Amino acid sequence: MVVDGQSGDRVVDGRFKRRLLQSIKKQADKGKSFDWIVILGGTNDCFNGYKSNNIFAVLKDLYLNSENSGANVSALTISNFNNVSTCKYSDPSDKAKPYDLASQIQHTISLMVFNYSIYTFWL
Repeated sequence: MVVDGQSGDRVVDGRFKRRLLQSIKKQADKGKSFDWIVILGGTNDCFNGYKSNNIFAVLKDLYLNSENSGANVSALTISNFNNVSTCKYSDPSDKAKPYDLASQIQHTISLMVFNYSIYTFWL
């Protein structure tokens, strides 16, 4: 088992994809492949205001790279943001605006991942 998540990383412009591809390559160099690759990404992207289409495009690329390596892919949706206090803002009155935006992005991404999974892997 390899756990290679990094707190604060993003899928859109972060190191997520590079780390994933390096892990896949390390296995391939040993003549192996992962049985399963579990991908949970996009949470920090939501809170940084990236557009849902941009986040999903990168996630979809990660799913395809993982699948092409011979692994089964578990595409996890982003958890609901139930606790606004986890977000840090300079002015407490500004909490709702970024939180609402992040929640909308999270909801859209979760639907995109769900629909992609259903139409790609089940139908």
